[in-house]
Amino acid sequence: RRLWVLSQFKSGNVAYNVPGACVFDGPLNRPALEQALNSLISRHEILRTVFRENEQGNVLQFILPETDFKIAYFDIRGKEYELPGLLTGAFSHAFDLSAGPLLAAGVYQLADEKWVVSFVMHHIISDGW
Repeated sequence: RRLWVLSQFKSGNVAYNVPGACVFDGPLNRPALEQALNSLISRHEILRTVFRENEQGNVLQFILPETDFKIAYFDIRGKEYELPGLLTGAFSHAFDLSAGPLLAAGVYQLADEKWVVSFVMHHIISDGW
């Protein structure tokens, strides 16, 4: 209930984001990456979970049958200096706990075969351990 109330305020929502990023060298198979993430989301109910308040004011958990998950792609070759700002923006993603998905991912192309993959999810579906 506490996280639900805090999520109603933009700053409270962003404070509970759990971010991460990894650097990869080599070719990237974008369709395979998207398929892998969508398979992961299909397999784990928590990644399809949203929270909604009913008429009595109780916050309830709902598991969606599927989500429309998309990975954001950015080609910043020659503009690598933009990466810190882009990651800060991605990690500050304001989640709508009632709509979902409560996770987001981005791929930033730094060179022909160098990538940064970022992800962020709301603490309500991840404890960070």
